[in-house]
Amino acid sequence: MDLHVTLVAAPPHDFETEDIVVDTARLPTGSALAGRLLEAGYPGPLSVGGRPLDSLNLAPPEGVPPGSVIVAGQSPDRSTATLPPLAFVVHSGPDAGQVFPLVRGSYTIGRARAAITLSDPGLSRNHALLTIGQHSIVIEDLGSANGTLVDGRAVTKAVIDVSSELRFGSSRCSIDIVDGKGWTPSMDPCVLDPLPVGHRVPKRPSKVLVLTALLPLVLGVVLALTTGMWFFLAFSALSAVTGLVPLAAYRRSAAHFASALQEAADRDRRRRVVAVPDPGRSALDALRPARSAMSTSPTKQRTSAVVLLRLGTAHQRAHVSSDASDALLVPPMLHDVPFLLPCGREDGGTTSFTVTGDAEAVRGLRRALLLQTAHPRAGQPVTVIWAAPLELARHARFLPHVVLTRDPAALADLTRKPGLLVVLHEAEDVPVTSGAATVVILRFLANPRSARPGAVADVAAGDRCVLLSADDGIVQLEGEQVKIIPDGVSENSFERAARALARSVTADRRAGGGAQAEPGAQLGAPPASASLWSDVLNPLSVRKNVADQWRVSDPEHPTARLGRSSSGPLLLDLVRDGPHLLVAGTTGSGKSELLRTLVLGLALHQPPEHLST
Repeated sequence: MDLHVTLVAAPPHDFETEDIVVDTARLPTGSALAGRLLEAGYPGPLSVGGRPLDSLNLAPPEGVPPGSVIVAGQSPDRSTATLPPLAFVVHSGPDAGQVFPLVRGSYTIGRARAAITLSDPGLSRNHALLTIGQHSIVIEDLGSANGTLVDGRAVTKAVIDVSSELRFGSSRCSIDIVDGKGWTPSMDPCVLDPLPVGHRVPKRPSKVLVLTALLPLVLGVVLALTTGMWFFLAFSALSAVTGLVPLAAYRRSAAHFASALQEAADRDRRRRVVAVPDPGRSALDALRPARSAMSTSPTKQRTSAVVLLRLGTAHQRAHVSSDASDALLVPPMLHDVPFLLPCGREDGGTTSFTVTGDAEAVRGLRRALLLQTAHPRAGQPVTVIWAAPLELARHARFLPHVVLTRDPAALADLTRKPGLLVVLHEAEDVPVTSGAATVVILRFLANPRSARPGAVADVAAGDRCVLLSADDGIVQLEGEQVKIIPDGVSENSFERAARALARSVTADRRAGGGAQAEPGAQLGAPPASASLWSDVLNPLSVRKNVADQWRVSDPEHPTARLGRSSSGPLLLDLVRDGPHLLVAGTTGSGKSELLRTLVLGLALHQPPEHLST
């Protein structure tokens, strides 16, 4: 299995940052990789996340996360930085996926040179001021052109909390608790199916009935005035009241129906919001503690041949219904709700969708879709990027369940396996063959001509596509057109989120959240034999190299190599996996041999002054 990492230089050393692909089958340990890098002339010591590279394992399931940064020429720093409890999260808009840690103080929000900078043309240069106080959080508009909205209302200055929805230009933001609960998939299997209102649309009384009820009253008044006999008025009033009873009943039914309709529309809004993670939610969940936010337990994943892709937000009618034969229902309009595109078919086969328009908008939406499919709780369909890394999103190689290939044989092998397969490409054709997989093909074409006004007419009728401009977009589905504000993720935000997602998934796997195999691969049988020795530490080189291992080992994490599984070396950390270890087996099964291996492995990893038995 390939491991994608980045090598950077620590001052005063200076060399160009390099992306490295490590074959963990040939270099399963950090000590083996460190030896190769030192032989190539890179300065030591080498560390990853403040831990010596020599003490780490590279192969899954306990391996170094994809996207890790190897620092060359700096002593490991074991201090761990923690995020503050609050963060400013950009959920949607042209610069979604950003997470700004917040401490007590004031932060300007604007389009440029601000503490919180959003590349949104709808923002002013200095748009708003966010103040984090000891007992309150205050947002203040700084005379912006488009205003500041809190929960849909324009404000000049307002006290907000973590439940408030903030809107600046086209960007929807919020203040979130970093160690709070992460995104959880909706249990509703049919998010796009209409919700029942529970009441039929009340039938309005006819105008003839109203006139029939009022006419006797008018005649009674005329007779009473002309004859002076007021009992005519009493009888006519009684007749009018009797005729107006259906009208009063209609008004009561209409009020009850309006309340039920609004309740159903609100439920529809809530289920659309939580149906798929937005870019900001994915980025924030990647930074949260692994077990609280990003658990990859199979019981929490959804498996389906249809995937909902979030393209952005739009004004849409609520998906509600009152009766199959009721044609009088007019669903209320929901403002700024996620636009969800269903892709795939329950009966299998291949579906396709095209994203075209402004080049930066196309790239931003592509990154947003990659983050969505990579969220561990989103089902994680196998995603194939059919292009060279630089042609699409080179940092996508860090994401779980992403395969970068241009090999038709590899693609054909993935289509033969059951499940959902998402293929992203820029080429005209992808050699997808029929198989057990349900295939969704997303084609991204940066075409400035299609971003001009009226360009939707250039697309053939019936094509499923979205046409993006620098500010908005138009989705065309089966001849219908919907205007959206597309999600966009910048390259820097995407890189940070992709690396954090890889670290979070690996940390969750170590904590027991489930193992992650290579996309499309299955775990095989364990090897016939395994050795305690590695390429760096073996009987011929132990005298020469063990001192270097002792020098960089972490005394707080004594680790022994016990064997090898189908997915790589099996390591035991006495602190993380201990402090107790139970070894059980029948007579002659190898208990004593395992204990000798454990003692020798610890002796190779730690110097005598750090370890006693």
